[in-house]
Amino acid sequence: MRRIALTGDDALKRATFVEPIMALSSRRAVSLLLFGTALALLATSVPALGQDFVVFTFTTGTGDSAGSITVTNANTGSTTSTGIVPHWSPEACAQVLSLAAAKIGFRTELSGRSVRIFGRGAVVKALGAVVTKSDADAGT
Repeated sequence: MRRIALTGDDALKRATFVEPIMALSSRRAVSLLLFGTALALLATSVPALGQDFVVFTFTTGTGDSAGSITVTNANTGSTTSTGIVPHWSPEACAQVLSLAAAKIGFRTELSGRSVRIFGRGAVVKALGAVVTKSDADAGT
């Protein structure tokens, strides 16, 4: 802040009211600039934050033999494997997959015989049941 050499009432008014307003104005300008920059960065990155997901749909359940579902999180290296018993429906197999994926850190949505796994790096192996995979880019 610069010093002002004034005398009388005029000096008191200027020293008390003019200089702090000037300093406050530059603080406001910097604050608005930072706020505007943050808002611009947020606005440009929002479309890039679209949910990545994969949909797994069980077309058949288990037949006469037992099977298993193994889910791996390729990002963390975590793996879980769950056994599935004979004569399970596709809906029951989907529920097992949903629980297994959630167990290793994925967010899931269960809908009948389909499971939507959000995020990247989900690797699913199903033995004894038939499962199909479709990516988010496929429009599902």
